[in-house]
Amino acid sequence: MSQIDKILRAFAIDINKEHLTSLYDYAPVYRFNYGGRDYVLKRTGVRSEARADSLKGWHCVIANWTKYLVSQGIKSVAPVKDFDPNPITLFSEQDNTKENWVIYPYIEGISYTGSSNQIFAAGTLLGMIHAAGMEANFKLKVSKTVVAIENKKIAAEIDIVIQKIKQYAPLKLETTKNILNSYSQHYLNNALPKLLKIDLPLTNCSWDYKAANLIYQTDTDPVLIDPDHGGRIPRMYDLATALLLFHCDLIPAPKRMFTPAEWAVFLEGYKQYVKPTVKEQKTWSDLLLCAWIDQALWLLSHFPKGWADINESNYLLNLLTPNLAEYSLSS
Repeated sequence: MSQIDKILRAFAIDINKEHLTSLYDYAPVYRFNYGGRDYVLKRTGVRSEARADSLKGWHCVIANWTKYLVSQGIKSVAPVKDFDPNPITLFSEQDNTKENWVIYPYIEGISYTGSSNQIFAAGTLLGMIHAAGMEANFKLKVSKTVVAIENKKIAAEIDIVIQKIKQYAPLKLETTKNILNSYSQHYLNNALPKLLKIDLPLTNCSWDYKAANLIYQTDTDPVLIDPDHGGRIPRMYDLATALLLFHCDLIPAPKRMFTPAEWAVFLEGYKQYVKPTVKEQKTWSDLLLCAWIDQALWLLSHFPKGWADINESNYLLNLLTPNLAEYSLSS
């Protein structure tokens, strides 16, 4: 019996695996119809204080957090009640690990095109998520400050990026070297040491907020459909990550980061619910650089298919050479 057959049996879903429709190239995410309703079945990672292979821990963490969001009128998926238990944990014989699987409702939507209405609505939803239950403890994995990346890892990732630039954009090689050297040195000598010494407001975050993880029911009504890597982290760090990665890995999205004007629209929506503190404003440029080293540099060095794809390579090149100073917290 295949693993997917075991998963269907564990959920007591009496359909053949051929009735599953794959929705994503890079991860097992499937649409299926059962009892006249459409659902999404997906393997999911878990960032939590509970053991990742603990079913009870999963229920206490992501499920409770997303159910809370929904109870507050915030548009997010949550595990459906039509299957019990949901989610489940199963052993994978293929790689001798335990896998977490969840069933969410399938949500119909329209394409993301990067319109001002869609960007404003996305900022508004992120603000609502950050403002909801800031003091509530859902046992999401806690990172009290930015993720610290070691010098050796940064150097290794820079080497990979340089090789990619030599192959796909050789005319930008010297510019790339200068930017990577400047960013890494400022990160290691200034930004990271400063942020490791201070406390910033934490909240419960999706830690992966981007257009590819939203479904727009209308231009002004997005739904968070991938909350599964949530964590309790500095809210401005999550905001900075959203700025950098919002247009990543989504075919209809613009093949670039937000422009400064688009960022101002996103931030306007966000600030309806969250007002950055003085300390957050003073440390924003350092937070943004730390997010770039943690998230953008990793993507630039670990997205090999992206460099070979003309659309994604345009986004990656834009992500590689932004003027971060143009993206302030002032809208």
